[in-house]
Amino acid sequence: MKKSISVLRKESQIKNFISTIITNELTNANIYNPTVTDVVLSTDLGHVKVFLAFSSKENDGLDAVKNASGYIRKRLSKTLNWRKVPELHFYIDEVEKKAFEIDQILNSLKNEE
Repeated sequence: MKKSISVLRKESQIKNFISTIITNELTNANIYNPTVTDVVLSTDLGHVKVFLAFSSKENDGLDAVKNASGYIRKRLSKTLNWRKVPELHFYIDEVEKKAFEIDQILNSLKNEE
């Protein structure tokens, strides 16, 4: 299903704002080099899945960001001019790990030939 332009625009706004908030305003030591890789807004605009990548301590970083989700949502409400700010759900982005595993499998198959 194709997303509308307004939903894509809102996802982009949320991604930029959350990225700025996490990198510049959160001071938890467990949040080490965070990157917001993707944001998926639900069709009813009530929930947002935020996918994060950390250079180390992924689980600790994710827990720290989840603990700060109230603060992040409050900052979003002040920044965005939306009637309702969606609930935030944070996840670790597994795409890079899976891509690396697939690459290793393909390389091993290539070396066997």
